Parts: sequence; structure tokens; C-alpha cells
Amino acid sequence: MIKEKNYNIISINSASIHAFFSKVIQLPEGKKKYKEKIPEFVFINAELSSNFLRGLFDSDGGVTISKKYKKSILLSSANDSFLNNVSILLKKFDIQFPMYKSGNKKGFELRTFKRSEIEKFNKNIGFMHPIKHLRTIAPVAQTGRATTS
Repeated sequence: MIKEKNYNIISINSASIHAFFSKVIQLPEGKKKYKEKIPEFVFINAELSSNFLRGLFDSDGGVTISKKYKKSILLSSANDSFLNNVSILLKKFDIQFPMYKSGNKKGFELRTFKRSEIEKFNKNIGFMHPIKHLRTIAPVAQTGRATTS
């Protein structure tokens, strides 16, 4: 295992594990830009869907607090088709994240500032990532940071 600043890299040299991830789970090989897709089996039931979404938002999602002290949950990608499918999964839990052009206009993002949608996300999907979890549940101080009091 290689420890990087914010993550770990595990290198596994096993043909059977590679086949599992590439053929069964259908993770694309190499660079992922424009190749991201949700495996069909994720759509089968709510537990698989929520677990997939939790892992996706834990790894690639974000929780922001604006200058006006408004929280948001977001997921960005250059692949709008992928984000449309993420939106379909979220709708299974009655969660609505509108799609926007990203700030740099080179991609897209699903994002909500609505407290009701953030609460539904926390109830049905949630974060395992401790900082993201804390940001979604803690009140926001005038500093724009989540507080724990």
C-alpha cells in the first residue's frame, strides 16, 4: 500500500481480481474521463443503490458551505450522461439534485442547497467520510464552518 496525502493506493496484481472489477463490476480501465458508468446491477435494489451512491459521494462528492452560510452537496463530472444516471438513482430515494454547468464551464455538477434534500440524502444515503458527514449535520457558524457544540 502506498500512502498519499489524502488517500491510499493499493496495487493488486491478480488476473482474477482484475477480471472481477473489469468484467463483473464493469469498472473501466485506465483514465476514467467520459468512461464512468453505473453498473446495471446497482439499479436492482435500494440497498445496492444507496451503497453505490454513498461510496461515490464519499470519494468524489463534496460538501460546501457558501459565503452566505448555505450548505450544499455536489458531484461533478465532465460526463453528463453519468450524472443523469446518478440523478436517476437519487430519485429512487425521492432526492432531487439539479444539474448545472460547472463553474469552469468544462463539465457538469449535480448540486443541492435545499435543506430538505440534504436531510433526505443524510437519511437515505449518508456519508461515511467523517468530515463530509459532519459538514452536513453540524450547524454553520458565522465563520462558514460546521461547528460541533
